[in-house]
Amino acid sequence: MTLVVSIGLLTAIPGETKKSDLAPSGRAEFDALITRLGHQTATRESQAYLKATVAETQKNLMQTVLGCVTLSANPSWPRTRFVLQLDATGAVKAARAETDTTLAVCLEKRWVGMRYKEPPFAPFYRLVILEPPARKG
Repeated sequence: MTLVVSIGLLTAIPGETKKSDLAPSGRAEFDALITRLGHQTATRESQAYLKATVAETQKNLMQTVLGCVTLSANPSWPRTRFVLQLDATGAVKAARAETDTTLAVCLEKRWVGMRYKEPPFAPFYRLVILEPPARKG
């Protein structure tokens, strides 16, 4: 399960993970975590956890993005995949983006230390996709 986020509307929608969402990016730090995510067992417990923490992830992503960007009438950023590594307490120990843009690096730094509900096992990896804002008009 993937969390697809549209910051233009400040909403989060659970969605299905596409095979391409799990593809390596060429950035070693991201690729190491995406590989671990790909090997993570998709148990009923882990799927239930992902669904139960959508609102929490939305809140954390909003806080993270708003700390890194100034929203304008027409905000713009590319679609970006992130992998979060949570420990047994639900703390984000690592966050890696598929690119090393200024925005992606800022989001990585702000995510580390955020807390989630305790995951069913640790380390627990979750994929979050920051979608470009919807164009008005």
